[in-house]
Amino acid sequence: MARLLSPTFRVSWLRFVIRMAELVESQAVVGELDNLRLAFLHSCSQLGMKVTDDLRETTRQVLALPTHVRALEENAMEGEIRLSFTIVCSHYELDVGVELMSEGFAEGASPQTLAALEEEVRPDAERLLAKYKEEFLLRPLAAED
Repeated sequence: MARLLSPTFRVSWLRFVIRMAELVESQAVVGELDNLRLAFLHSCSQLGMKVTDDLRETTRQVLALPTHVRALEENAMEGEIRLSFTIVCSHYELDVGVELMSEGFAEGASPQTLAALEEEVRPDAERLLAKYKEEFLLRPLAAED
């Protein structure tokens, strides 16, 4: 039968087979890109971002992600500072010097002194962190296989 096929037909058939192989490869790439987009959207939803199927919106979200994460960090830092001051006030009188603490480290404290203080409070800070992680942080959804 191969002898019956014209050379032009064989060349056309070979081109067709090559194009089909390229199409299959392109479809695989598109599938991987779609999976990547879905994983990104899932991550965005975990970070509290609005999720849509609009590709232009997905592009905007990619560009907005650093700003969104920065805002989450700033909100967390604000909450941590407020919580720290509240804990101090719950154990001591309000005149313990919260206003003075809001100015930062004591003037004149050397870096070595601050490092030593940080090491001294580390175990207690880790214990409090563990307690508040349990109480305040949302649990991430289990990864789906």
